[in-house]
Amino acid sequence: MQDLVPQSYVPRKTLVRQGITAVGSLASALVLFILKNLPSVAGLIAGGIITLAGLVCVFSKDKEDKKAGLFLSAAGILSLLSRSPLFPRLSGGLLNLGILGLLGLGVWKGVAFLRGLKARG
Repeated sequence: MQDLVPQSYVPRKTLVRQGITAVGSLASALVLFILKNLPSVAGLIAGGIITLAGLVCVFSKDKEDKKAGLFLSAAGILSLLSRSPLFPRLSGGLLNLGILGLLGLGVWKGVAFLRGLKARG
């Protein structure tokens, strides 16, 4: 049976994971970009809500939820810090770095997804 499966065949589970990661990363980058450009009060409220939502996920029993919650909490905290007078440039720069990193990850996984899809036929 192994002889019938081509070497370039990508398993369905791998394709699903790559596709979800690509879409999630690009959507997260868009949300961070919007969050960064919100007015001060709205940005503080949104940053607080995102931080709380991330903390709820951190205390979940699922390993993947904990990881997502950690990133969500970090994004919320960076958003809050970018509005504070203490570290606006540093946290704003880290927020920009996060946006670029998520965009890069989304494009990378999107290309991998499309290549795997093309390899399947």
